[in-house]
Amino acid sequence: MGIIYILKPVNKSLSLLTAWFRLVYVAMYFIALYNLLAILSIIKSIEHLKNTGIGQINDSILLHIKAFRVEGSFGLIIFGVYLILLGYLAYKATYIPKLFGVILLIAGLSWGIDNLSSFFFPEINTQFLFVFTMGELIFMLWLLIIRI
Repeated sequence: MGIIYILKPVNKSLSLLTAWFRLVYVAMYFIALYNLLAILSIIKSIEHLKNTGIGQINDSILLHIKAFRVEGSFGLIIFGVYLILLGYLAYKATYIPKLFGVILLIAGLSWGIDNLSSFFFPEINTQFLFVFTMGELIFMLWLLIIRI
Protein backbone atom coordinates (compact mmCIF):
# COMPACT_ATOMS: atom_id res chain seq x y z
CA MET A 1 0.00 0.00 0.00
CA GLY A 2 3.06 2.24 0.03
CA ILE A 3 2.51 3.35 -3.55
CA ILE A 4 -0.95 4.60 -2.62
CA TYR A 5 0.66 6.74 0.08
CA ILE A 6 3.09 8.10 -2.49
CA LEU A 7 0.21 9.00 -4.82
CA LYS A 8 -1.91 10.56 -2.06
CA PRO A 9 -0.86 14.14 -3.02
CA VAL A 10 -2.32 13.63 -6.51
CA ASN A 11 -5.85 12.88 -5.29
CA LYS A 12 -6.43 11.78 -1.71
CA SER A 13 -9.89 10.22 -2.16
CA LEU A 14 -9.01 8.44 -5.43
CA SER A 15 -5.83 7.15 -3.84
CA LEU A 16 -7.87 5.73 -0.97
CA LEU A 17 -10.35 4.16 -3.41
CA THR A 18 -7.41 2.59 -5.26
CA ALA A 19 -6.14 1.11 -1.99
CA TRP A 20 -9.59 -0.37 -1.29
CA PHE A 21 -9.68 -1.99 -4.72
CA ARG A 22 -6.30 -3.57 -3.98
CA LEU A 23 -7.56 -4.90 -0.63
CA VAL A 24 -10.73 -6.29 -2.23
CA TYR A 25 -8.62 -8.01 -4.90
CA VAL A 26 -6.41 -9.62 -2.25
CA ALA A 27 -9.44 -10.80 -0.27
CA MET A 28 -11.09 -12.24 -3.37
CA TYR A 29 -7.95 -14.09 -4.34
CA PHE A 30 -7.59 -15.58 -0.85
CA ILE A 31 -11.16 -16.84 -1.15
CA ALA A 32 -10.28 -18.38 -4.52
CA LEU A 33 -7.16 -20.00 -3.05
CA TYR A 34 -9.37 -21.78 -0.53
CA ASN A 35 -10.44 -24.06 -3.37
CA LEU A 36 -6.87 -25.18 -3.95
CA LEU A 37 -6.50 -25.91 -0.25
CA ALA A 38 -9.71 -27.92 -0.39
CA ILE A 39 -8.20 -30.05 -3.18
CA LEU A 40 -5.14 -30.67 -1.05
CA SER A 41 -7.41 -31.63 1.83
CA ILE A 42 -9.28 -34.12 -0.37
CA ILE A 43 -6.07 -35.69 -1.60
CA LYS A 44 -4.50 -35.92 1.86
CA SER A 45 -7.60 -37.42 3.48
CA ILE A 46 -7.02 -41.18 3.36
CA GLU A 47 -10.28 -41.81 5.18
CA HIS A 48 -12.15 -39.84 2.52
CA LEU A 49 -10.44 -41.81 -0.25
CA LYS A 50 -11.52 -45.14 1.26
CA ASN A 51 -15.18 -44.20 1.61
CA THR A 52 -15.63 -42.36 -1.68
CA GLY A 53 -15.41 -43.62 -5.23
CA ILE A 54 -12.67 -42.34 -7.51
CA GLY A 55 -15.27 -40.74 -9.78
CA GLN A 56 -16.70 -38.68 -6.96
CA ILE A 57 -13.23 -37.62 -5.88
CA ASN A 58 -12.37 -36.55 -9.42
CA ASP A 59 -15.64 -34.62 -9.69
CA SER A 60 -14.98 -32.88 -6.40
CA ILE A 61 -11.45 -31.91 -7.43
CA LEU A 62 -12.66 -30.66 -10.82
CA LEU A 63 -15.37 -28.60 -9.12
CA HIS A 64 -12.78 -26.92 -6.88
CA ILE A 65 -10.49 -26.22 -9.84
CA LYS A 66 -13.34 -24.61 -11.78
CA ALA A 67 -14.39 -22.59 -8.73
CA PHE A 68 -10.80 -21.36 -8.32
CA ARG A 69 -10.69 -20.25 -11.95
CA VAL A 70 -14.01 -18.39 -11.78
CA GLU A 71 -13.33 -16.74 -8.41
CA GLY A 72 -9.79 -15.91 -9.47
CA SER A 73 -11.07 -14.31 -12.66
CA PHE A 74 -13.42 -12.07 -10.69
CA GLY A 75 -10.49 -11.12 -8.49
CA LEU A 76 -8.37 -10.28 -11.53
CA ILE A 77 -11.13 -8.04 -12.91
CA ILE A 78 -10.97 -6.09 -9.63
CA PHE A 79 -7.17 -6.08 -9.99
CA GLY A 80 -7.60 -4.57 -13.46
CA VAL A 81 -9.73 -1.77 -12.01
CA TYR A 82 -7.06 -1.21 -9.38
CA LEU A 83 -4.38 -0.90 -12.07
CA ILE A 84 -6.52 1.51 -14.09
CA LEU A 85 -6.96 3.74 -11.05
CA LEU A 86 -3.27 3.43 -10.19
CA GLY A 87 -2.36 4.26 -13.78
CA TYR A 88 -4.54 7.35 -13.70
CA LEU A 89 -2.93 8.52 -10.47
CA ALA A 90 0.57 7.83 -11.80
CA TYR A 91 -0.27 9.69 -15.02
CA LYS A 92 -1.49 12.73 -13.08
CA ALA A 93 1.52 12.73 -10.74
CA THR A 94 4.17 15.25 -11.75
CA TYR A 95 6.96 13.22 -10.11
CA ILE A 96 6.33 9.99 -12.05
CA PRO A 97 6.97 9.72 -15.81
CA LYS A 98 3.65 9.71 -17.67
CA LEU A 99 4.75 6.60 -19.55
CA PHE A 100 4.25 4.53 -16.39
CA GLY A 101 0.71 5.83 -16.04
CA VAL A 102 -0.03 4.73 -19.60
CA ILE A 103 1.61 1.34 -19.05
CA LEU A 104 -0.47 0.76 -15.90
CA LEU A 105 -3.67 1.80 -17.69
CA ILE A 106 -2.95 -0.64 -20.52
CA ALA A 107 -2.15 -3.39 -18.02
CA GLY A 108 -5.40 -2.78 -16.14
CA LEU A 109 -7.42 -2.85 -19.34
CA SER A 110 -5.65 -6.05 -20.39
CA TRP A 111 -6.47 -7.81 -17.11
CA GLY A 112 -10.08 -6.65 -17.30
CA ILE A 113 -10.61 -7.57 -20.96
CA ASP A 114 -8.87 -10.93 -20.63
CA ASN A 115 -10.92 -12.01 -17.61
CA LEU A 116 -14.24 -10.53 -18.73
CA SER A 117 -13.90 -12.18 -22.12
CA SER A 118 -13.77 -15.61 -20.49
CA PHE A 119 -17.32 -14.98 -19.23
CA PHE A 120 -18.84 -13.12 -22.18
CA PHE A 121 -16.84 -14.35 -25.17
CA PRO A 122 -15.16 -17.64 -24.17
CA GLU A 123 -14.43 -18.53 -27.80
CA ILE A 124 -12.18 -15.49 -28.30
CA ASN A 125 -8.51 -16.10 -27.60
CA THR A 126 -7.11 -13.23 -25.52
CA GLN A 127 -3.84 -14.85 -24.49
CA PHE A 128 -1.90 -12.23 -26.46
CA LEU A 129 -2.95 -9.69 -23.80
CA PHE A 130 -0.62 -11.40 -21.33
CA VAL A 131 2.25 -9.29 -22.66
CA PHE A 132 0.42 -6.11 -21.63
CA THR A 133 -0.34 -7.35 -18.12
CA MET A 134 3.27 -6.87 -17.08
CA GLY A 135 2.69 -3.15 -16.48
CA GLU A 136 2.69 -3.35 -12.71
CA LEU A 137 5.92 -5.37 -12.78
CA ILE A 138 7.59 -2.70 -14.93
CA PHE A 139 6.35 0.04 -12.59
CA MET A 140 7.53 -1.91 -9.53
CA LEU A 141 11.01 -2.33 -11.01
CA TRP A 142 11.16 1.39 -11.76
CA LEU A 143 10.17 2.16 -8.16
CA LEU A 144 12.87 -0.19 -6.86
CA ILE A 145 15.50 1.36 -9.08
CA ILE A 146 14.77 4.97 -8.14
CA ARG A 147 14.02 3.99 -4.49
CA ILE A 148 11.02 6.17 -3.80
